[in-house]
Amino acid sequence: MMSIRISGTTIRFRIFSDVANSSVQKLNLVPFSHFAADLANNQLPNYSFIMPNVNHDAHDCPAGPTGCTDAQKLATADAWLKTNIAPLLSNPAFQRDGILIIVFDESVDSDIAHGGGHIAAVVIGPGVKKGAKSTALFQHQNVLRTTLDALGVKTYPGAGATAADMADLFGVTPPASCTATATGVTVCSPIAGSTLGSPVHFTAAAKSIHPITTMRIYLDNVSKFSASASSINTSLAIAAGTHAVVVQAWDSSGAIFKSSLTIHVQ
Repeated sequence: MMSIRISGTTIRFRIFSDVANSSVQKLNLVPFSHFAADLANNQLPNYSFIMPNVNHDAHDCPAGPTGCTDAQKLATADAWLKTNIAPLLSNPAFQRDGILIIVFDESVDSDIAHGGGHIAAVVIGPGVKKGAKSTALFQHQNVLRTTLDALGVKTYPGAGATAADMADLFGVTPPASCTATATGVTVCSPIAGSTLGSPVHFTAAAKSIHPITTMRIYLDNVSKFSASASSINTSLAIAAGTHAVVVQAWDSSGAIFKSSLTIHVQ
């Protein structure tokens, strides 16, 4: 599910014909006032594009279009992020496998290299390398490709089709999706007996003659993640040490399947 969160009145996503001409897609354009409630109720969508209004995105002055310094504009934008976006970082779903990218659309008029100049882009999430700074040239199509890869989308529009994702900012390259090769649970990652850093990325899938209704990850006999699906693709923060992992699945008949492994976390 996609959701576009708007704090102002400028809704640029409405210019896309497949949104403007769709009675279904237009329902995904919601006021930013929905965000706090969704966050509190653990009902965040898979993807959100949050666009502050021009008084809070460092474009205009806090109280109008003129009469303040760039430092004041940036301070206002920073305060807006702290108030409205910072609570996301402590959300359990975000801490599991979320990615937050804060980026500007363009630089000042005197800086127009590569179509938009040199802008700040901050990437935050449990799988992001702490303190990393890429030396690669990234543009907005790289951000698009990265978010699509994270969502498991394999159809890339426009320049995203040939752009590289921003993999060097993350601790590991996201593994390919996992497919169950036989009846039961297949764990594609992590590999049994492997030594890894936290967070640990899990991909697994289950297969049965009946539909798989639930999959769950147990760590040292404690349930850590559950999904109403036939596959899992998630990351979990795990303390250092040796841990027993069980990935379990249930089908619609009540049959239970499981796969066990041991991992070592540094």
